[in-house]
Amino acid sequence: DPLWSRGLGDVYKRQSMYSEYLLERYKKGAPATPKPQFDFKPAFEDTTILDDLKSIKQLDDEHPAKQYVIGRKIPSEFYDKLFFCDKFGQLVNKVKPNTYKTKDHPRLIIPFYDTTGKLFAFQGRAFGKEQPKYLTVKLDENKQKVYGLERVNFQRPIFITEGPLDSFFVDNCLAAAGADLVLKNKIPNDQVTYCLLYTSDAADEGL
Repeated sequence: DPLWSRGLGDVYKRQSMYSEYLLERYKKGAPATPKPQFDFKPAFEDTTILDDLKSIKQLDDEHPAKQYVIGRKIPSEFYDKLFFCDKFGQLVNKVKPNTYKTKDHPRLIIPFYDTTGKLFAFQGRAFGKEQPKYLTVKLDENKQKVYGLERVNFQRPIFITEGPLDSFFVDNCLAAAGADLVLKNKIPNDQVTYCLLYTSDAADEGL
């Protein structure tokens, strides 16, 4: 007869008897239910400090940061590689506490990735007259400060500019970011062309 045709007392009695049966069974050493086996490992994406920022691509066209990028004539295909941070000092202090102690201000964030796509540094470009105009923060001090490693083809001739933003205008291009002008153990020198571009940044510096 179905459960719903019995009284509640009978149902509780049957449930109690079954519980006692299970308890006695496991006391006698009955094997536990085996854990399910999976043939795959769940994949989790690496999180970075950029996860809390909006890319230039995500900003409204009227946003001052996007207007700056548009004004620099940067190709729209790179808008998702640049980010806006309204409080650069807070961002720096998240990874290097007590590093940034001056008055906070917004900056354009330029992430540096290695050949595997892992973030190892980021650069903040000031929108106003803040100095220095570019500030670079390394997350991995062992990495060479070169921009664009994740998207360059090392089997082809490579061009190198000084600034990351300049590298967007040249095919298969890296940026030395004002420091590492030699790619250690990467490619032979005869495969590299260094480009000295006259940009608005150079004009600002009086070069």
